[in-house]
Amino acid sequence: MIRITEETETAEIEKINEVLKKAGIRIVKDSSLCVEIDMPVYRNMVSRKAGRPYKPLKQNGFLAHVTKKEIIERMNSETAEEIASSLGISRRTLFRRLKETEEDDDELL
Repeated sequence: MIRITEETETAEIEKINEVLKKAGIRIVKDSSLCVEIDMPVYRNMVSRKAGRPYKPLKQNGFLAHVTKKEIIERMNSETAEEIASSLGISRRTLFRRLKETEEDDDELL
């Protein structure tokens, strides 16, 4: 076990950060100690890898770079089934990815 306190040297913290980087965790020492966690990397690290692999979105056989905002705009004229089919994913996956993007309308699905 490694104990990190306010007195821990910066070089020692950097060594610890190298080990934690693969898990998406980083320790920052400013005026106080902070722990930053990259949640998608952390979730991937601790998950049991169940289910299908993440499927990239495609349109006409090419990778699609689609934002949440674009999907919501398309929902005014198309059904969710049509949009999902055009992206090569299921309707459920479309809604799951929309939920995962949370608040940011410009984030890619």
